[in-house]
Amino acid sequence: MQPTMNVSGPTVSTSVEMVNWGVILLGLTVVLILTGLVLGYMALGDIRRERGRLGGAAMATVAAGLLPSLVICGVCGALMALLGMAFGLAPLRPENVWVLLGLVVGMVLSFLMLRSMYRGAKGWEPVAAVPVERSGMATAALVLTILGGALLLVVLIGRWRADFVPLSLGVHVAGLICGVLSRSEPTGRWCAWLSGGMFVLLLLLTA
Repeated sequence: MQPTMNVSGPTVSTSVEMVNWGVILLGLTVVLILTGLVLGYMALGDIRRERGRLGGAAMATVAAGLLPSLVICGVCGALMALLGMAFGLAPLRPENVWVLLGLVVGMVLSFLMLRSMYRGAKGWEPVAAVPVERSGMATAALVLTILGGALLLVVLIGRWRADFVPLSLGVHVAGLICGVLSRSEPTGRWCAWLSGGMFVLLLLLTA
């Protein structure tokens, strides 16, 4: 009878190790982001007190605004996803489209916040606007943009009323064209961006 050898020994769970490393990395990331938030706001305060003569305003703005920007994007994405589900859309694709739209809105709001923080640290003051008479093309772009927004709202509330989709697309295209032609004026530029954005949104949601 041959003796049996006991080759069993202590086993190490790979999944447990991976979970532990994941928790450690997540905790380290949170600590670093919070540290950057505090140090960034401290640096922005120092730069502001020196009336923008100190350097590093851009890096301090990124450090201080990273966490708020992530929160803004997350909240906007979640709210737009809930809005998409509230309209009773199809279960798969539209939620993703609404989340993407929410992230875009969140990124725009984050950019405006970061720009305000940077300008505040550098002591930026807005230049007094010179009143400019709005041209007929810019006025047409403004009217078409408002009309396009109303039609888009009708399409959304009416749950994809097919009768209004072609009309809404045509109004968005007309508003975009008028806005581009009057892009030398602030009204024309804003109308071009808004009409183009509504046109892309309607194409995504009705595709």
